[in-house]
Amino acid sequence: MKFSFPSHPSPNVKEKAYKLKIALYEGVELPEFEEVCVHVCCGPYEITSRVVKNENSRAVWNEFMPDLTIRGPEQVEDIYDVIIYLAFDDKPGTRVCFKRIKA
Repeated sequence: MKFSFPSHPSPNVKEKAYKLKIALYEGVELPEFEEVCVHVCCGPYEITSRVVKNENSRAVWNEFMPDLTIRGPEQVEDIYDVIIYLAFDDKPGTRVCFKRIKA
């Protein structure tokens, strides 16, 4: 009998559901755009804030974004990092900067 290893093995990782809660208040010293919004990504999951006016490099959201339910690895050290983008529209191609937060 001959053993053959599968050509594309998939890891058998246990998953768990997580909730990401986001409170978005205000941004200061922002780039000079008429309007801005925030995109929050965690692995393949993404949520976008509403677009608000950017006046004098300051934008005010004062909102709790809907909870983002994430399916991720059960091991805490393997959870996806959270990336927060500043954008001037709610489309992914309009992102101008980001902040990565280690999970």
